[in-house]
Amino acid sequence: MSRAASCSTVKSTPEVGSFELLVTGDGGVWHVALPTPGELSIGRATEAALRLHGDRVSRRHALFRVFESSFALRDLGSANGTIVHGQPVAPETERTIVAGEAYTVGEFLIVLRTRRAASLTRHNGLNTYRIRRPRKRPR
Repeated sequence: MSRAASCSTVKSTPEVGSFELLVTGDGGVWHVALPTPGELSIGRATEAALRLHGDRVSRRHALFRVFESSFALRDLGSANGTIVHGQPVAPETERTIVAGEAYTVGEFLIVLRTRRAASLTRHNGLNTYRIRRPRKRPR
């Protein structure tokens, strides 16, 4: 049985103001701030910046790289591979990732997306609703 990522398994990194990774899997959803610029290691190992507990996630599974104006994903020779658009990423090969693009690491689906400041978007059938979090009132 797999254990999902949790807030406690994501190391703190400086935020890129306009992008984040949305991680879904094992019944949960997590928002992960991106380093600016830098690398985000993905895997089961305790030293991974994004630690995913899953049966099909390798200890050192993938590396997400943030450049000044682009993003890239590298599979680190994982046993089950990294999938983008239904196609495996060749081991030790870097692939450019664009906003809105999703990829699979083990049982987890990860999407690079634009950050939405203090709002969430929810989908209900064909309609899209934007839900704003209430602002804290000064005391």
